Amino acid sequence: MNKASFSFVVRKRNAAGAFQINTGPLWGGADGRVGLRVERVENLYEFTKAPCEVAIYEVDGRGRSWNRETEIARFGVKIRRAGTKFHFTVNSRKDTPTYENRLPAPTEDWEHWYQEPWKVKRIFRGPWLVTPVSFTTRYHNGWKPDWQPPHFFLDFNTAGNSFDKLTTVVIPRSCTQETVKRRRGVTDHFYTIGFKVFVGSQLKFRSTVLLVDCHNILAHNLQLAARGMLMAHDELIYSNAGLTIVTPGHRPPDATLLYGSGFRPLPDKTGTHYGSYWVRDGFVNHFGKKKYGKPQSDFVYRHAESKKLQYLSCMEYPLQVGQIAFAKTFGAPAHKRGGRPNNAMWRSYRAGLPKTDASFVTIVKRLVDAGWISVYFNPDTKHPHSTDRRDQVFHKRTAKQARRKRLYQGVRVHDRMIDFDINTSHPRTLQPAHRARLTEQQRQIKKVEFGFIITADARHGHCAMLIKGKVYEVHYDRGPDDCSVFDASRDFEDWAWGSGLFVVPRGQWPVP
Repeated sequence: MNKASFSFVVRKRNAAGAFQINTGPLWGGADGRVGLRVERVENLYEFTKAPCEVAIYEVDGRGRSWNRETEIARFGVKIRRAGTKFHFTVNSRKDTPTYENRLPAPTEDWEHWYQEPWKVKRIFRGPWLVTPVSFTTRYHNGWKPDWQPPHFFLDFNTAGNSFDKLTTVVIPRSCTQETVKRRRGVTDHFYTIGFKVFVGSQLKFRSTVLLVDCHNILAHNLQLAARGMLMAHDELIYSNAGLTIVTPGHRPPDATLLYGSGFRPLPDKTGTHYGSYWVRDGFVNHFGKKKYGKPQSDFVYRHAESKKLQYLSCMEYPLQVGQIAFAKTFGAPAHKRGGRPNNAMWRSYRAGLPKTDASFVTIVKRLVDAGWISVYFNPDTKHPHSTDRRDQVFHKRTAKQARRKRLYQGVRVHDRMIDFDINTSHPRTLQPAHRARLTEQQRQIKKVEFGFIITADARHGHCAMLIKGKVYEVHYDRGPDDCSVFDASRDFEDWAWGSGLFVVPRGQWPVP
């Protein structure tokens, strides 16, 4: 080969939002940029006597070597000298037929996936069903899902460490998922790319491989799935009830019949999901499920079946969000009725789980083992909010375990966000370092694209999701006629639970 060398230049967005040079891996999506740089050329004439091309490949290299390459883009280029530096000038593009140099436009309607609850008594029950939802009300303002496939931004004209030209989007064709083992058994998930430089038909240079990390793209798609399920349920209730949304973001006065507590009849037309109610004489009462046990639960199942509704728990909302978003990011879902949006990665996280509320704790542990970042939270470690003595002891104990053992319900803790309740009835003095760290965390919590939450008190467990400082959850005490079965009305810092853990994809939280 010619005595020339070329290299990748990786820039990643830091916590402050600015791009900085990084040695890798590259963040997939808008938070990462990669440039191709000419390091040196000893025989410039050889690169100018015939057409010069740069081909970009997806490589099945397990992050270490170059194997089973798949070409995803090819560019006609010239190499020019600028003083002592050499640069690419791109003249043409020769993409492979399956390649698109753009991100898919968010034009599709939302496909609201859910599963029938009455087939098999498991976390996931029966085949997947799908209800197409067009967001036509002013309340949701014609929302469309902007799914992000694995992609990266590529630039050729890299002067020093700066990217002078607009970048071009590259979407791998097969998005072959790879795993790389790190310290402490952590497994990272990437796809791997490389490039070759040709003069005429002769190969003159082959790069080393570069890992592209898609965790931030996954966070975006998880957010879309969580928001989409919440809004689809709202949309179906509004359309079935014939309500008119007057002001975006505000529920109209005639929707008050859908809210409140106590007894109310089940309507004939509702949303797709059904809270964990029990039913008597056509009315709903959420206090009877535990009191009356299996007979009332079976009664709920029969009512849900008659209305084709998903019998919902707090755990199944994040489970379905994970199922859909992981498939959109790393797998190809079966887009047909009875199909199942699925992929190998999410199946591995929920494999072998029993039907218990502890199941999602197991998934969270597996996510942390796979490289996600975990943050223990407790608004007041000395005076927990609950008036129940058992809850107070429980929350104090979790704070002690998170501090001393760096564990929460058996899940490793990377960071702690504690004593952030400014409305406590027990004023306390925070150390300047703690106050500064807390200010930074409160700022960061508003930036988090997505996180799973597990929390508990002395008797109950709960699952939820964190998106841009808001808690997305479902309520067991709401029915299918209630838009707040799916709820995102609470800020994280005002949430009622006394302690817990949220886990976010790597890159969503700065680890101290």
